[in-house]
Amino acid sequence: MGAAEDEELRKAQKPRASLSQVLEFALKEFGLGAEEEDVKNLDSYDDQNFFICNSLKAETNSADQPMNKKFLFKIHNGVESKNTTFLEAQNAALLYLSKKGFNVSVPQQTLSGEWYAEIVLTSPKDVNSTGNEEKEKGLKKLKVKEQQRHVVRLFSWV
Repeated sequence: MGAAEDEELRKAQKPRASLSQVLEFALKEFGLGAEEEDVKNLDSYDDQNFFICNSLKAETNSADQPMNKKFLFKIHNGVESKNTTFLEAQNAALLYLSKKGFNVSVPQQTLSGEWYAEIVLTSPKDVNSTGNEEKEKGLKKLKVKEQQRHVVRLFSWV
């Protein structure tokens, strides 16, 4: 697959999670509790990113997530989600830089001790409708309401 086709797939497989899905998943996988007003959907080219302030009472959150701490909740597009080796390398680089004293976003572990979790989202439409038949010839068509696996990572907010 060429770079152009890869880029089209990244855009086509952009995650589309609802705010309620994000809140539920953040609590379930990362022990991160927040109210809707403490979550902001951030602009992103081909991923879906949220600013989250950990705002719920301490008993709702995991012991590792103190209240009023800020995070970046990142849902990767379908292409990057298939390349977990690359995402693990990014995590390792950020952890190394943090350990050396650099002020970087630090990956946070899930409640089960993993560096990322996976969420399955349903695509709301034929996400491969670019309107350009030539571009679509080499792309795998995603059917309406197809289930798509996405990697989710949580980072400290810098």
